[in-house]
Amino acid sequence: MRRAIELGVTKVNVNTEIRGRYFDELERRLPDVRDGLRLLELERSVVTAVADVVSAKLDLLSPR
Repeated sequence: MRRAIELGVTKVNVNTEIRGRYFDELERRLPDVRDGLRLLELERSVVTAVADVVSAKLDLLSPR
């Protein structure tokens, strides 16, 4: 990826990966929070999972 950027690639799509992580985390955590309808706990978990993906992408794609 870094080499592609060095060679001039200026646009990288990451939406599919972010969405995938969102739904993976949602499916993983939903059974745990369904009883009691703990939506805030579910939301925090999903936000953290997505933030991890975004952070990794920013690290990868940021100039050094």
